[in-house]
Order: sequence, then structure tokens, then C-alpha cells
Amino acid sequence: MLETGVDIVEIQRVAELAQRYGERFGQRVFGPEEWQTFRGRPHSLAARFAAKEAVIKALGSPNMALHEIRVVRVPGARPEVELVGRAHQRAEELG
Repeated sequence: MLETGVDIVEIQRVAELAQRYGERFGQRVFGPEEWQTFRGRPHSLAARFAAKEAVIKALGSPNMALHEIRVVRVPGARPEVELVGRAHQRAEELG
């Protein structure tokens, strides 16, 4: 079964959360490589946050951990989603 998820976020809100909660926010929402690479780039963090929320909607699992959904970018290619842990398990269940 294929599902679609869409999400829109305010860049300023994500920037404020990153500023206010720092590492705690980064570890809760992003994979280690995502946070290390994009922590000072609010537009990139917001884009990844929106993508993760869209994936959660598509998987139909509102309580899924955001850090288990990773948005990876290969130079010269479109961003891809990498799922780990429960997110990966849920995707496998859906086929």
C-alpha cells in the first residue's frame, strides 16, 4: 500500500527550537550526521524536519521517533530518505 505525506514548517520556528534546546533538540529530531552537518543552517534543518514529518504521515505512525528518519543527500542527486529502527520496521510492514 502506498501512502502520501505532506508537511510544511516555519523556518523561524525550527531555528528557534534549535537555538533554545541545542543538542537535545538535535539528538531528538536528527540523526548524528544530519545534526552535525546542518545544525547552523536553519533552512536545511527545516526542510529535513518537514520531510521527516511527511514520512511519518505516509507511514501512518504519528508516534514515530523523528531521528529514525534520516534525509540523506548524495551530491548530484535528489535527497533520499533512510529509515532505521521502528521507522524501517514500519515501512517493511507496509511493503
